Amino acid sequence: MHTESVFAYGTLCEPNIQMMVFDRLVPSVNDVLDGYRLSSIDTKEGRFPLAVPDARGEVSGEVLELSPDELAFADDYETDAYRRSVVRLKSGRRAWVYLENESRA
Repeated sequence: MHTESVFAYGTLCEPNIQMMVFDRLVPSVNDVLDGYRLSSIDTKEGRFPLAVPDARGEVSGEVLELSPDELAFADDYETDAYRRSVVRLKSGRRAWVYLENESRA
């Protein structure tokens, strides 16, 4: 089965959120996103974690392996506050990550 690697650093790491979004607990491995630091973003749903560029920073998180359908569920869950981008993690793995959608209205 084809899977997509997603670097999660916020609520998608939480078991109750994974059950709500994917209807299962997603196995994961720890990894680090270099060149970013953890901040937050305010949305109509509340305040949530956000990785923002910072040359000296790093964000710890988890790599989730998702099916294409689950990736679409993650896109819906993250709302238009975030955009999905490809990054290279400290381990060398390429993964999707959700960053700020600067073009949202």
